[in-house]
Amino acid sequence: MTYSPVPELNALWDFQAEHGFESFAQGFGLYDTFGARDDLAPGWCHDDAFHARLASFAQATAGGSIYALWRADDGTQPVVVFGDEGGIQVVAADVRDFLRVLSFDGEPSVDWDRVYYFKSDEDEPSPAHEEFVAWLGLRALEPVAEADPLVEVAQERYGQEFSTWLGQFQLGD
Repeated sequence: MTYSPVPELNALWDFQAEHGFESFAQGFGLYDTFGARDDLAPGWCHDDAFHARLASFAQATAGGSIYALWRADDGTQPVVVFGDEGGIQVVAADVRDFLRVLSFDGEPSVDWDRVYYFKSDEDEPSPAHEEFVAWLGLRALEPVAEADPLVEVAQERYGQEFSTWLGQFQLGD
């Protein structure tokens, strides 16, 4: 089965099928359907132009935050997160960087001003986290000890453009 038009997400879909939802990164799991409009319409926006450039693909936190791809003006697809308590932020410049963010094995904290990834010293690694890190290595991707530097790079590159684009929509309708 082809999960999405993004090869890395298709490979991740296969990995998740083997290891399980929320098994390799805290709170993370690919949705059964890539790009389902219903993931972002309730509580966010019903405007067709909003959905034309977004494709939801995963749960970001156990509380219900959502990851989506956003088609930027230059055609690239940074990853954005819709926070379950509000806030929408860019978290990765592309899917490959996003996979590295997942290797941190912590959930994002999202508000309207910023996003950051956290985990406490008491948090146990996800059950299949070691397998995920090995899987990343097969794709020539290095795991990260901290996710926030990758987020900062993505914010620097796409944050203002995304914010400007988002500003044209009435959110929460």
